[in-house]
Amino acid sequence: MGTVRLVNAVFYAHHGVMEEEHRIGGRYEVDVAARLDFYLTARRVAEAFPHVETVEVTVRKPNPPVGGTCDRAEAVYRFSRDGEPETTAGGGG
Repeated sequence: MGTVRLVNAVFYAHHGVMEEEHRIGGRYEVDVAARLDFYLTARRVAEAFPHVETVEVTVRKPNPPVGGTCDRAEAVYRFSRDGEPETTAGGGG
């Protein structure tokens, strides 16, 4: 199981209780968390689309605190119909 989070997604919208909020709009901050089984997710995609040979689920973190320049850190789960599941971790920079 894993958790995928969208943290502090920022939107500008025209919502609110007061009429003025509807007119001028305002900033909204949203957090979303979804728990999922990466293995099950990959298997279900493969089952739903029989022509798909490989499914890859990637979760990445931009600018990880590693003490130097690094574009991202990521974890990858790969499911292939003709092989074993594979989990990898990596980064870019």
